[in-house]
Amino acid sequence: MRSLELFAGIGGIALAEQMAGIEVVGLCEYPDYPRMRKQIKRMWVNEIY
Repeated sequence: MRSLELFAGIGGIALAEQMAGIEVVGLCEYPDYPRMRKQIKRMWVNEIY
């Protein structure tokens, strides 16, 4: 199963999905929330932003 996270926040749901064996293919967060985007980059270091 694959997942695409829209309005991902800090990526908590995506992290739980990965722990459950679901492949997260992408994350998206509204650009006016730089703190959340910064957290996503910190948690998902090997991803493209």
